[in-house]
Amino acid sequence: MSQIRFPHNDFNSFEAPMRAEVDIRGLEVIQGRVPEHLDGGFYRQLGDKQWPTYVENDIGIMNEDGMTSVFRFHKGRVDYRSRYVRTPRFIAEEKAGRALFGAYRNPFDDDPSVRGTNRTLANVTTMAHGGRFMALKEDSRPLLLDPYTLETYGEYDFDGALRAMTCTAHAKVDPQTGEMVFYAYCAKGPATKDIAYYETDARGKIIHETWFEAPYTCMVHDLMVTRNFVVIPFTPLRHEYEWLQRREPAFKWDASFPTCLAVLPRKGRAQQIRWFRAPACFHGHVVGAWDDGRRIYADNTVGQRAFFPFFPNVDGSPFNPADAKPVVKRWIIDMGSSGDSYEEKPIFPYVGELPRIDTRFETRPITMLPWRLSTFPNTSG
Repeated sequence: MSQIRFPHNDFNSFEAPMRAEVDIRGLEVIQGRVPEHLDGGFYRQLGDKQWPTYVENDIGIMNEDGMTSVFRFHKGRVDYRSRYVRTPRFIAEEKAGRALFGAYRNPFDDDPSVRGTNRTLANVTTMAHGGRFMALKEDSRPLLLDPYTLETYGEYDFDGALRAMTCTAHAKVDPQTGEMVFYAYCAKGPATKDIAYYETDARGKIIHETWFEAPYTCMVHDLMVTRNFVVIPFTPLRHEYEWLQRREPAFKWDASFPTCLAVLPRKGRAQQIRWFRAPACFHGHVVGAWDDGRRIYADNTVGQRAFFPFFPNVDGSPFNPADAKPVVKRWIIDMGSSGDSYEEKPIFPYVGELPRIDTRFETRPITMLPWRLSTFPNTSG
């Protein structure tokens, strides 16, 4: 067997592989005290390569095996545990003792021995709902985990009710009803336009499903949910089957396509969708969203183009980091209007991503103290 070597790894980068499943009982508390009443777990999901990449110039952070970790709090003590998610991909490579799967989201790059195997890495988020604990990545259905041992149970299809082949990594739970709201893009396979929208009850049983087609194939990473509406954004980080066949990057930025928002009522049908459009921008993640019965207010991280430098511009132009900087903006969608445009307002001028609010306040208004843009330093450079 050839030597195991991770290319370009100085073991100092935040992407350096750990390759270790860890149990530490009774973490040392260096500063302060852990409150005695804390009782539960703080979970993290991240990527950690089990084996060196199968292809050259592979995307690092997005194409790594899923690793779940938990800090468990109980009576002032904190224990730590981490485990790989035993995806079909992980199991196949563990058995072979080497990487078998190719470039990010491209099944044509895989070793022939694993063609047709579920390629998911389950490396984006974990989520608890309806008495189940799930590891999520948008290229696959969820994988069920044991929240205590972190053992992987296998793929979850909502007791056969999930017909889509995929499921978003950023499902939302309505704190008023306990319902989970989610969708699937590329729902029938790589680079397909099929979108499936779902809602479950508080126990996790699917109670609503509708299908429609995207305006173009692209990455659709997050959604906005209010008490009365769902907004699914389509921004032109496009995804074409021909690119996969030619072994090109699975996604490319194409600013010639508009941003399109599909807005439908909660538990709505495809024929009820209203489409709103704007010039191309890149939608990262949702801060929060709410509505007043007529207008939808959605705070999101937004950039002029996708902030991933490894996804090229479709026209061949060079990547410009200034265009990729995401900031928080508020989209205001007037459902009482007759047009197809929406309003955009800056909310927070600092560059940042991966926002998170207390999920108990999902669908509720987000209020902020008034401030002036001029009081903040220029972040456009």
